[in-house]
Amino acid sequence: MNTTSERGLLFSTDLLLAVVILLLTSLAGLAFLSSLALHSASALPAYRLQRQGLFFLDALVKNDASQSFPGLAAFDSGLHRVTPNFLSPAPTAPELQGFPLLQSLRLVPFNGPETQWADKPLTGPANQASTTCYSFERLVLVGKEKALLIGVFCDG
Repeated sequence: MNTTSERGLLFSTDLLLAVVILLLTSLAGLAFLSSLALHSASALPAYRLQRQGLFFLDALVKNDASQSFPGLAAFDSGLHRVTPNFLSPAPTAPELQGFPLLQSLRLVPFNGPETQWADKPLTGPANQASTTCYSFERLVLVGKEKALLIGVFCDG
């Protein structure tokens, strides 16, 4: 007749407890990973908006108006090249058609009047509380003075 000894019963109980703890730990790890993946997926549109805004402002101060992308950088004829982060003393408005995320673009000198090149009112579905907007500032030189190039980018 087969009887379970006391040692066998304790070993079986210990093994069962270890398996339950292993399964619960694995379940908690999977729950954490799934919540992390859901959070990352929900943050992706905001990341795209930030990336496009930063790249747009960067391109504005590194290109001049003669290139295919609209730019504000001054062309140095002595060096035969565009000087990035340096704008001519009287910068002209860049061509901003085709940039639907751009809400506002301003040049604010530290000493002098502000220049506003784009200012779209938030209307329609973009005026809802769910609209996400980011403002980016870029330090540039206008002539010999420092100024901030401020761009506001909104989704929708």
